[in-house]
Amino acid sequence: MKVTSLLVADAKSINEVLSRTEFATIQRLSKVLGFSETHATYPTSRKRIKDIVRAGLLPIGSCSKGFYLIKTGHQMQTFLNSLSKRANRIHRTIDDTYNACITTGVIS
Repeated sequence: MKVTSLLVADAKSINEVLSRTEFATIQRLSKVLGFSETHATYPTSRKRIKDIVRAGLLPIGSCSKGFYLIKTGHQMQTFLNSLSKRANRIHRTIDDTYNACITTGVIS
């Protein structure tokens, strides 16, 4: 991933917010990033946060309370475990859907 000056600036802005609070909502981070998104899931803001993490600029985790800076090995492990469980549930849903399609004759 190419690290641009805009990405670095956005990472600094998010770091300022997340350094002062335990969690920040996507709505708050979207405002900090300067986006005025109307879609309920804030896809542009979420993509920018993913890009910041992918570029190695900030270790950002997420949970039901919002986004947070990962500051300890324990926080990292907890977040990674959560992602692994979610991935397993997604794979199980893929398998179940595929099997249901076979069973009902949608595919043979």
